[in-house]
Amino acid sequence: MVAINAIGVVTLTSKWEGATSAELNAYIDTGSEAAGIVYAETDKVDGAGAVDLAASFSQFGDTWYTTCINSYGTAQLDAFEQFNGVPDPDNPTGRWVGEIFKPFVALFGSVLDDKDDLVAITDLAARVDQVTNVLCAAPKSLGLAFEAAANACTVYARIAQDTPHLDVNNKSYPDMPVPADGVIGDMSDYNNRDFLLKKGCSTVTLDKGAYKFQDFVTTYHPDGEVPLQYAYVRNLNLDGNIAFGYQILEEITVKDHVLVLDSQVTDANKSVKPKQWKAVLFSYFDDMAIRALIKDPEFSKDSLLVEINATNPDRFDTFFRYRRTGVARIESTDVEAGF
Repeated sequence: MVAINAIGVVTLTSKWEGATSAELNAYIDTGSEAAGIVYAETDKVDGAGAVDLAASFSQFGDTWYTTCINSYGTAQLDAFEQFNGVPDPDNPTGRWVGEIFKPFVALFGSVLDDKDDLVAITDLAARVDQVTNVLCAAPKSLGLAFEAAANACTVYARIAQDTPHLDVNNKSYPDMPVPADGVIGDMSDYNNRDFLLKKGCSTVTLDKGAYKFQDFVTTYHPDGEVPLQYAYVRNLNLDGNIAFGYQILEEITVKDHVLVLDSQVTDANKSVKPKQWKAVLFSYFDDMAIRALIKDPEFSKDSLLVEINATNPDRFDTFFRYRRTGVARIESTDVEAGF
């Protein structure tokens, strides 16, 4: 920061330039030594710049980046959504396409505290069916919005890596400034948080001087879908873990192997039969259940279909379903007492 002093006027110029610098604010803290002088910001010129993420996205290549921080905020939500795409049983797009399948979530921060301002972001028609963007809330913080995204990423990334069956519920942001008066606006009320959640907006509370995760969700919230398949970031991480483990097994057991019928006798190296692959996947379902990534492994086993394609002898077809484990987000107890 460079300060230039004129009579009664101090002009501060940030060395931090570009679009992200627009969030910078300057404050003069005189403590108890104001000496009768009143300081006020009379004019501000925000940093600016044209943001083009195409070059950054081109660097993704074949690497699976699971979590990104969008430091440019709402102005770039469309760009992240277009690149990442959407899951669909018939026509997935972007990073969700089966030949790629390396989707990610993009975390962006917000210090807004009014529920209507927040849903104006997450409840737009363009956001409702999207599974990419995650609003990281820090209502009424004097910190930078993308600091909230960085705080959320710090907590989420470690849990997603080490204990993917868990969620970030009730974990605290490690280093996000909170309002001095302890008031965070609409999110302090449960009904408002419930409203925001249903509109695709993540929620927090303020507890012991820190923002605490309540719901960590993408903007995905189409009407009539119960439960929402792609709302909670934790559930997307489950799907990614299951897909990654499957890909490893497929690489080892199936890819570039000779396809042999179950009834055929062979001792050829690097060959695979449908029943052999099914046995591998049965064990995989059991392993995922032990790790609490899925429930009801028998359901997955019963759904499993493996066969050499009837018209293409070079194609090995596999199909199965799985049921994700849930998290106790609502605890309901009914008690009746009597004599």
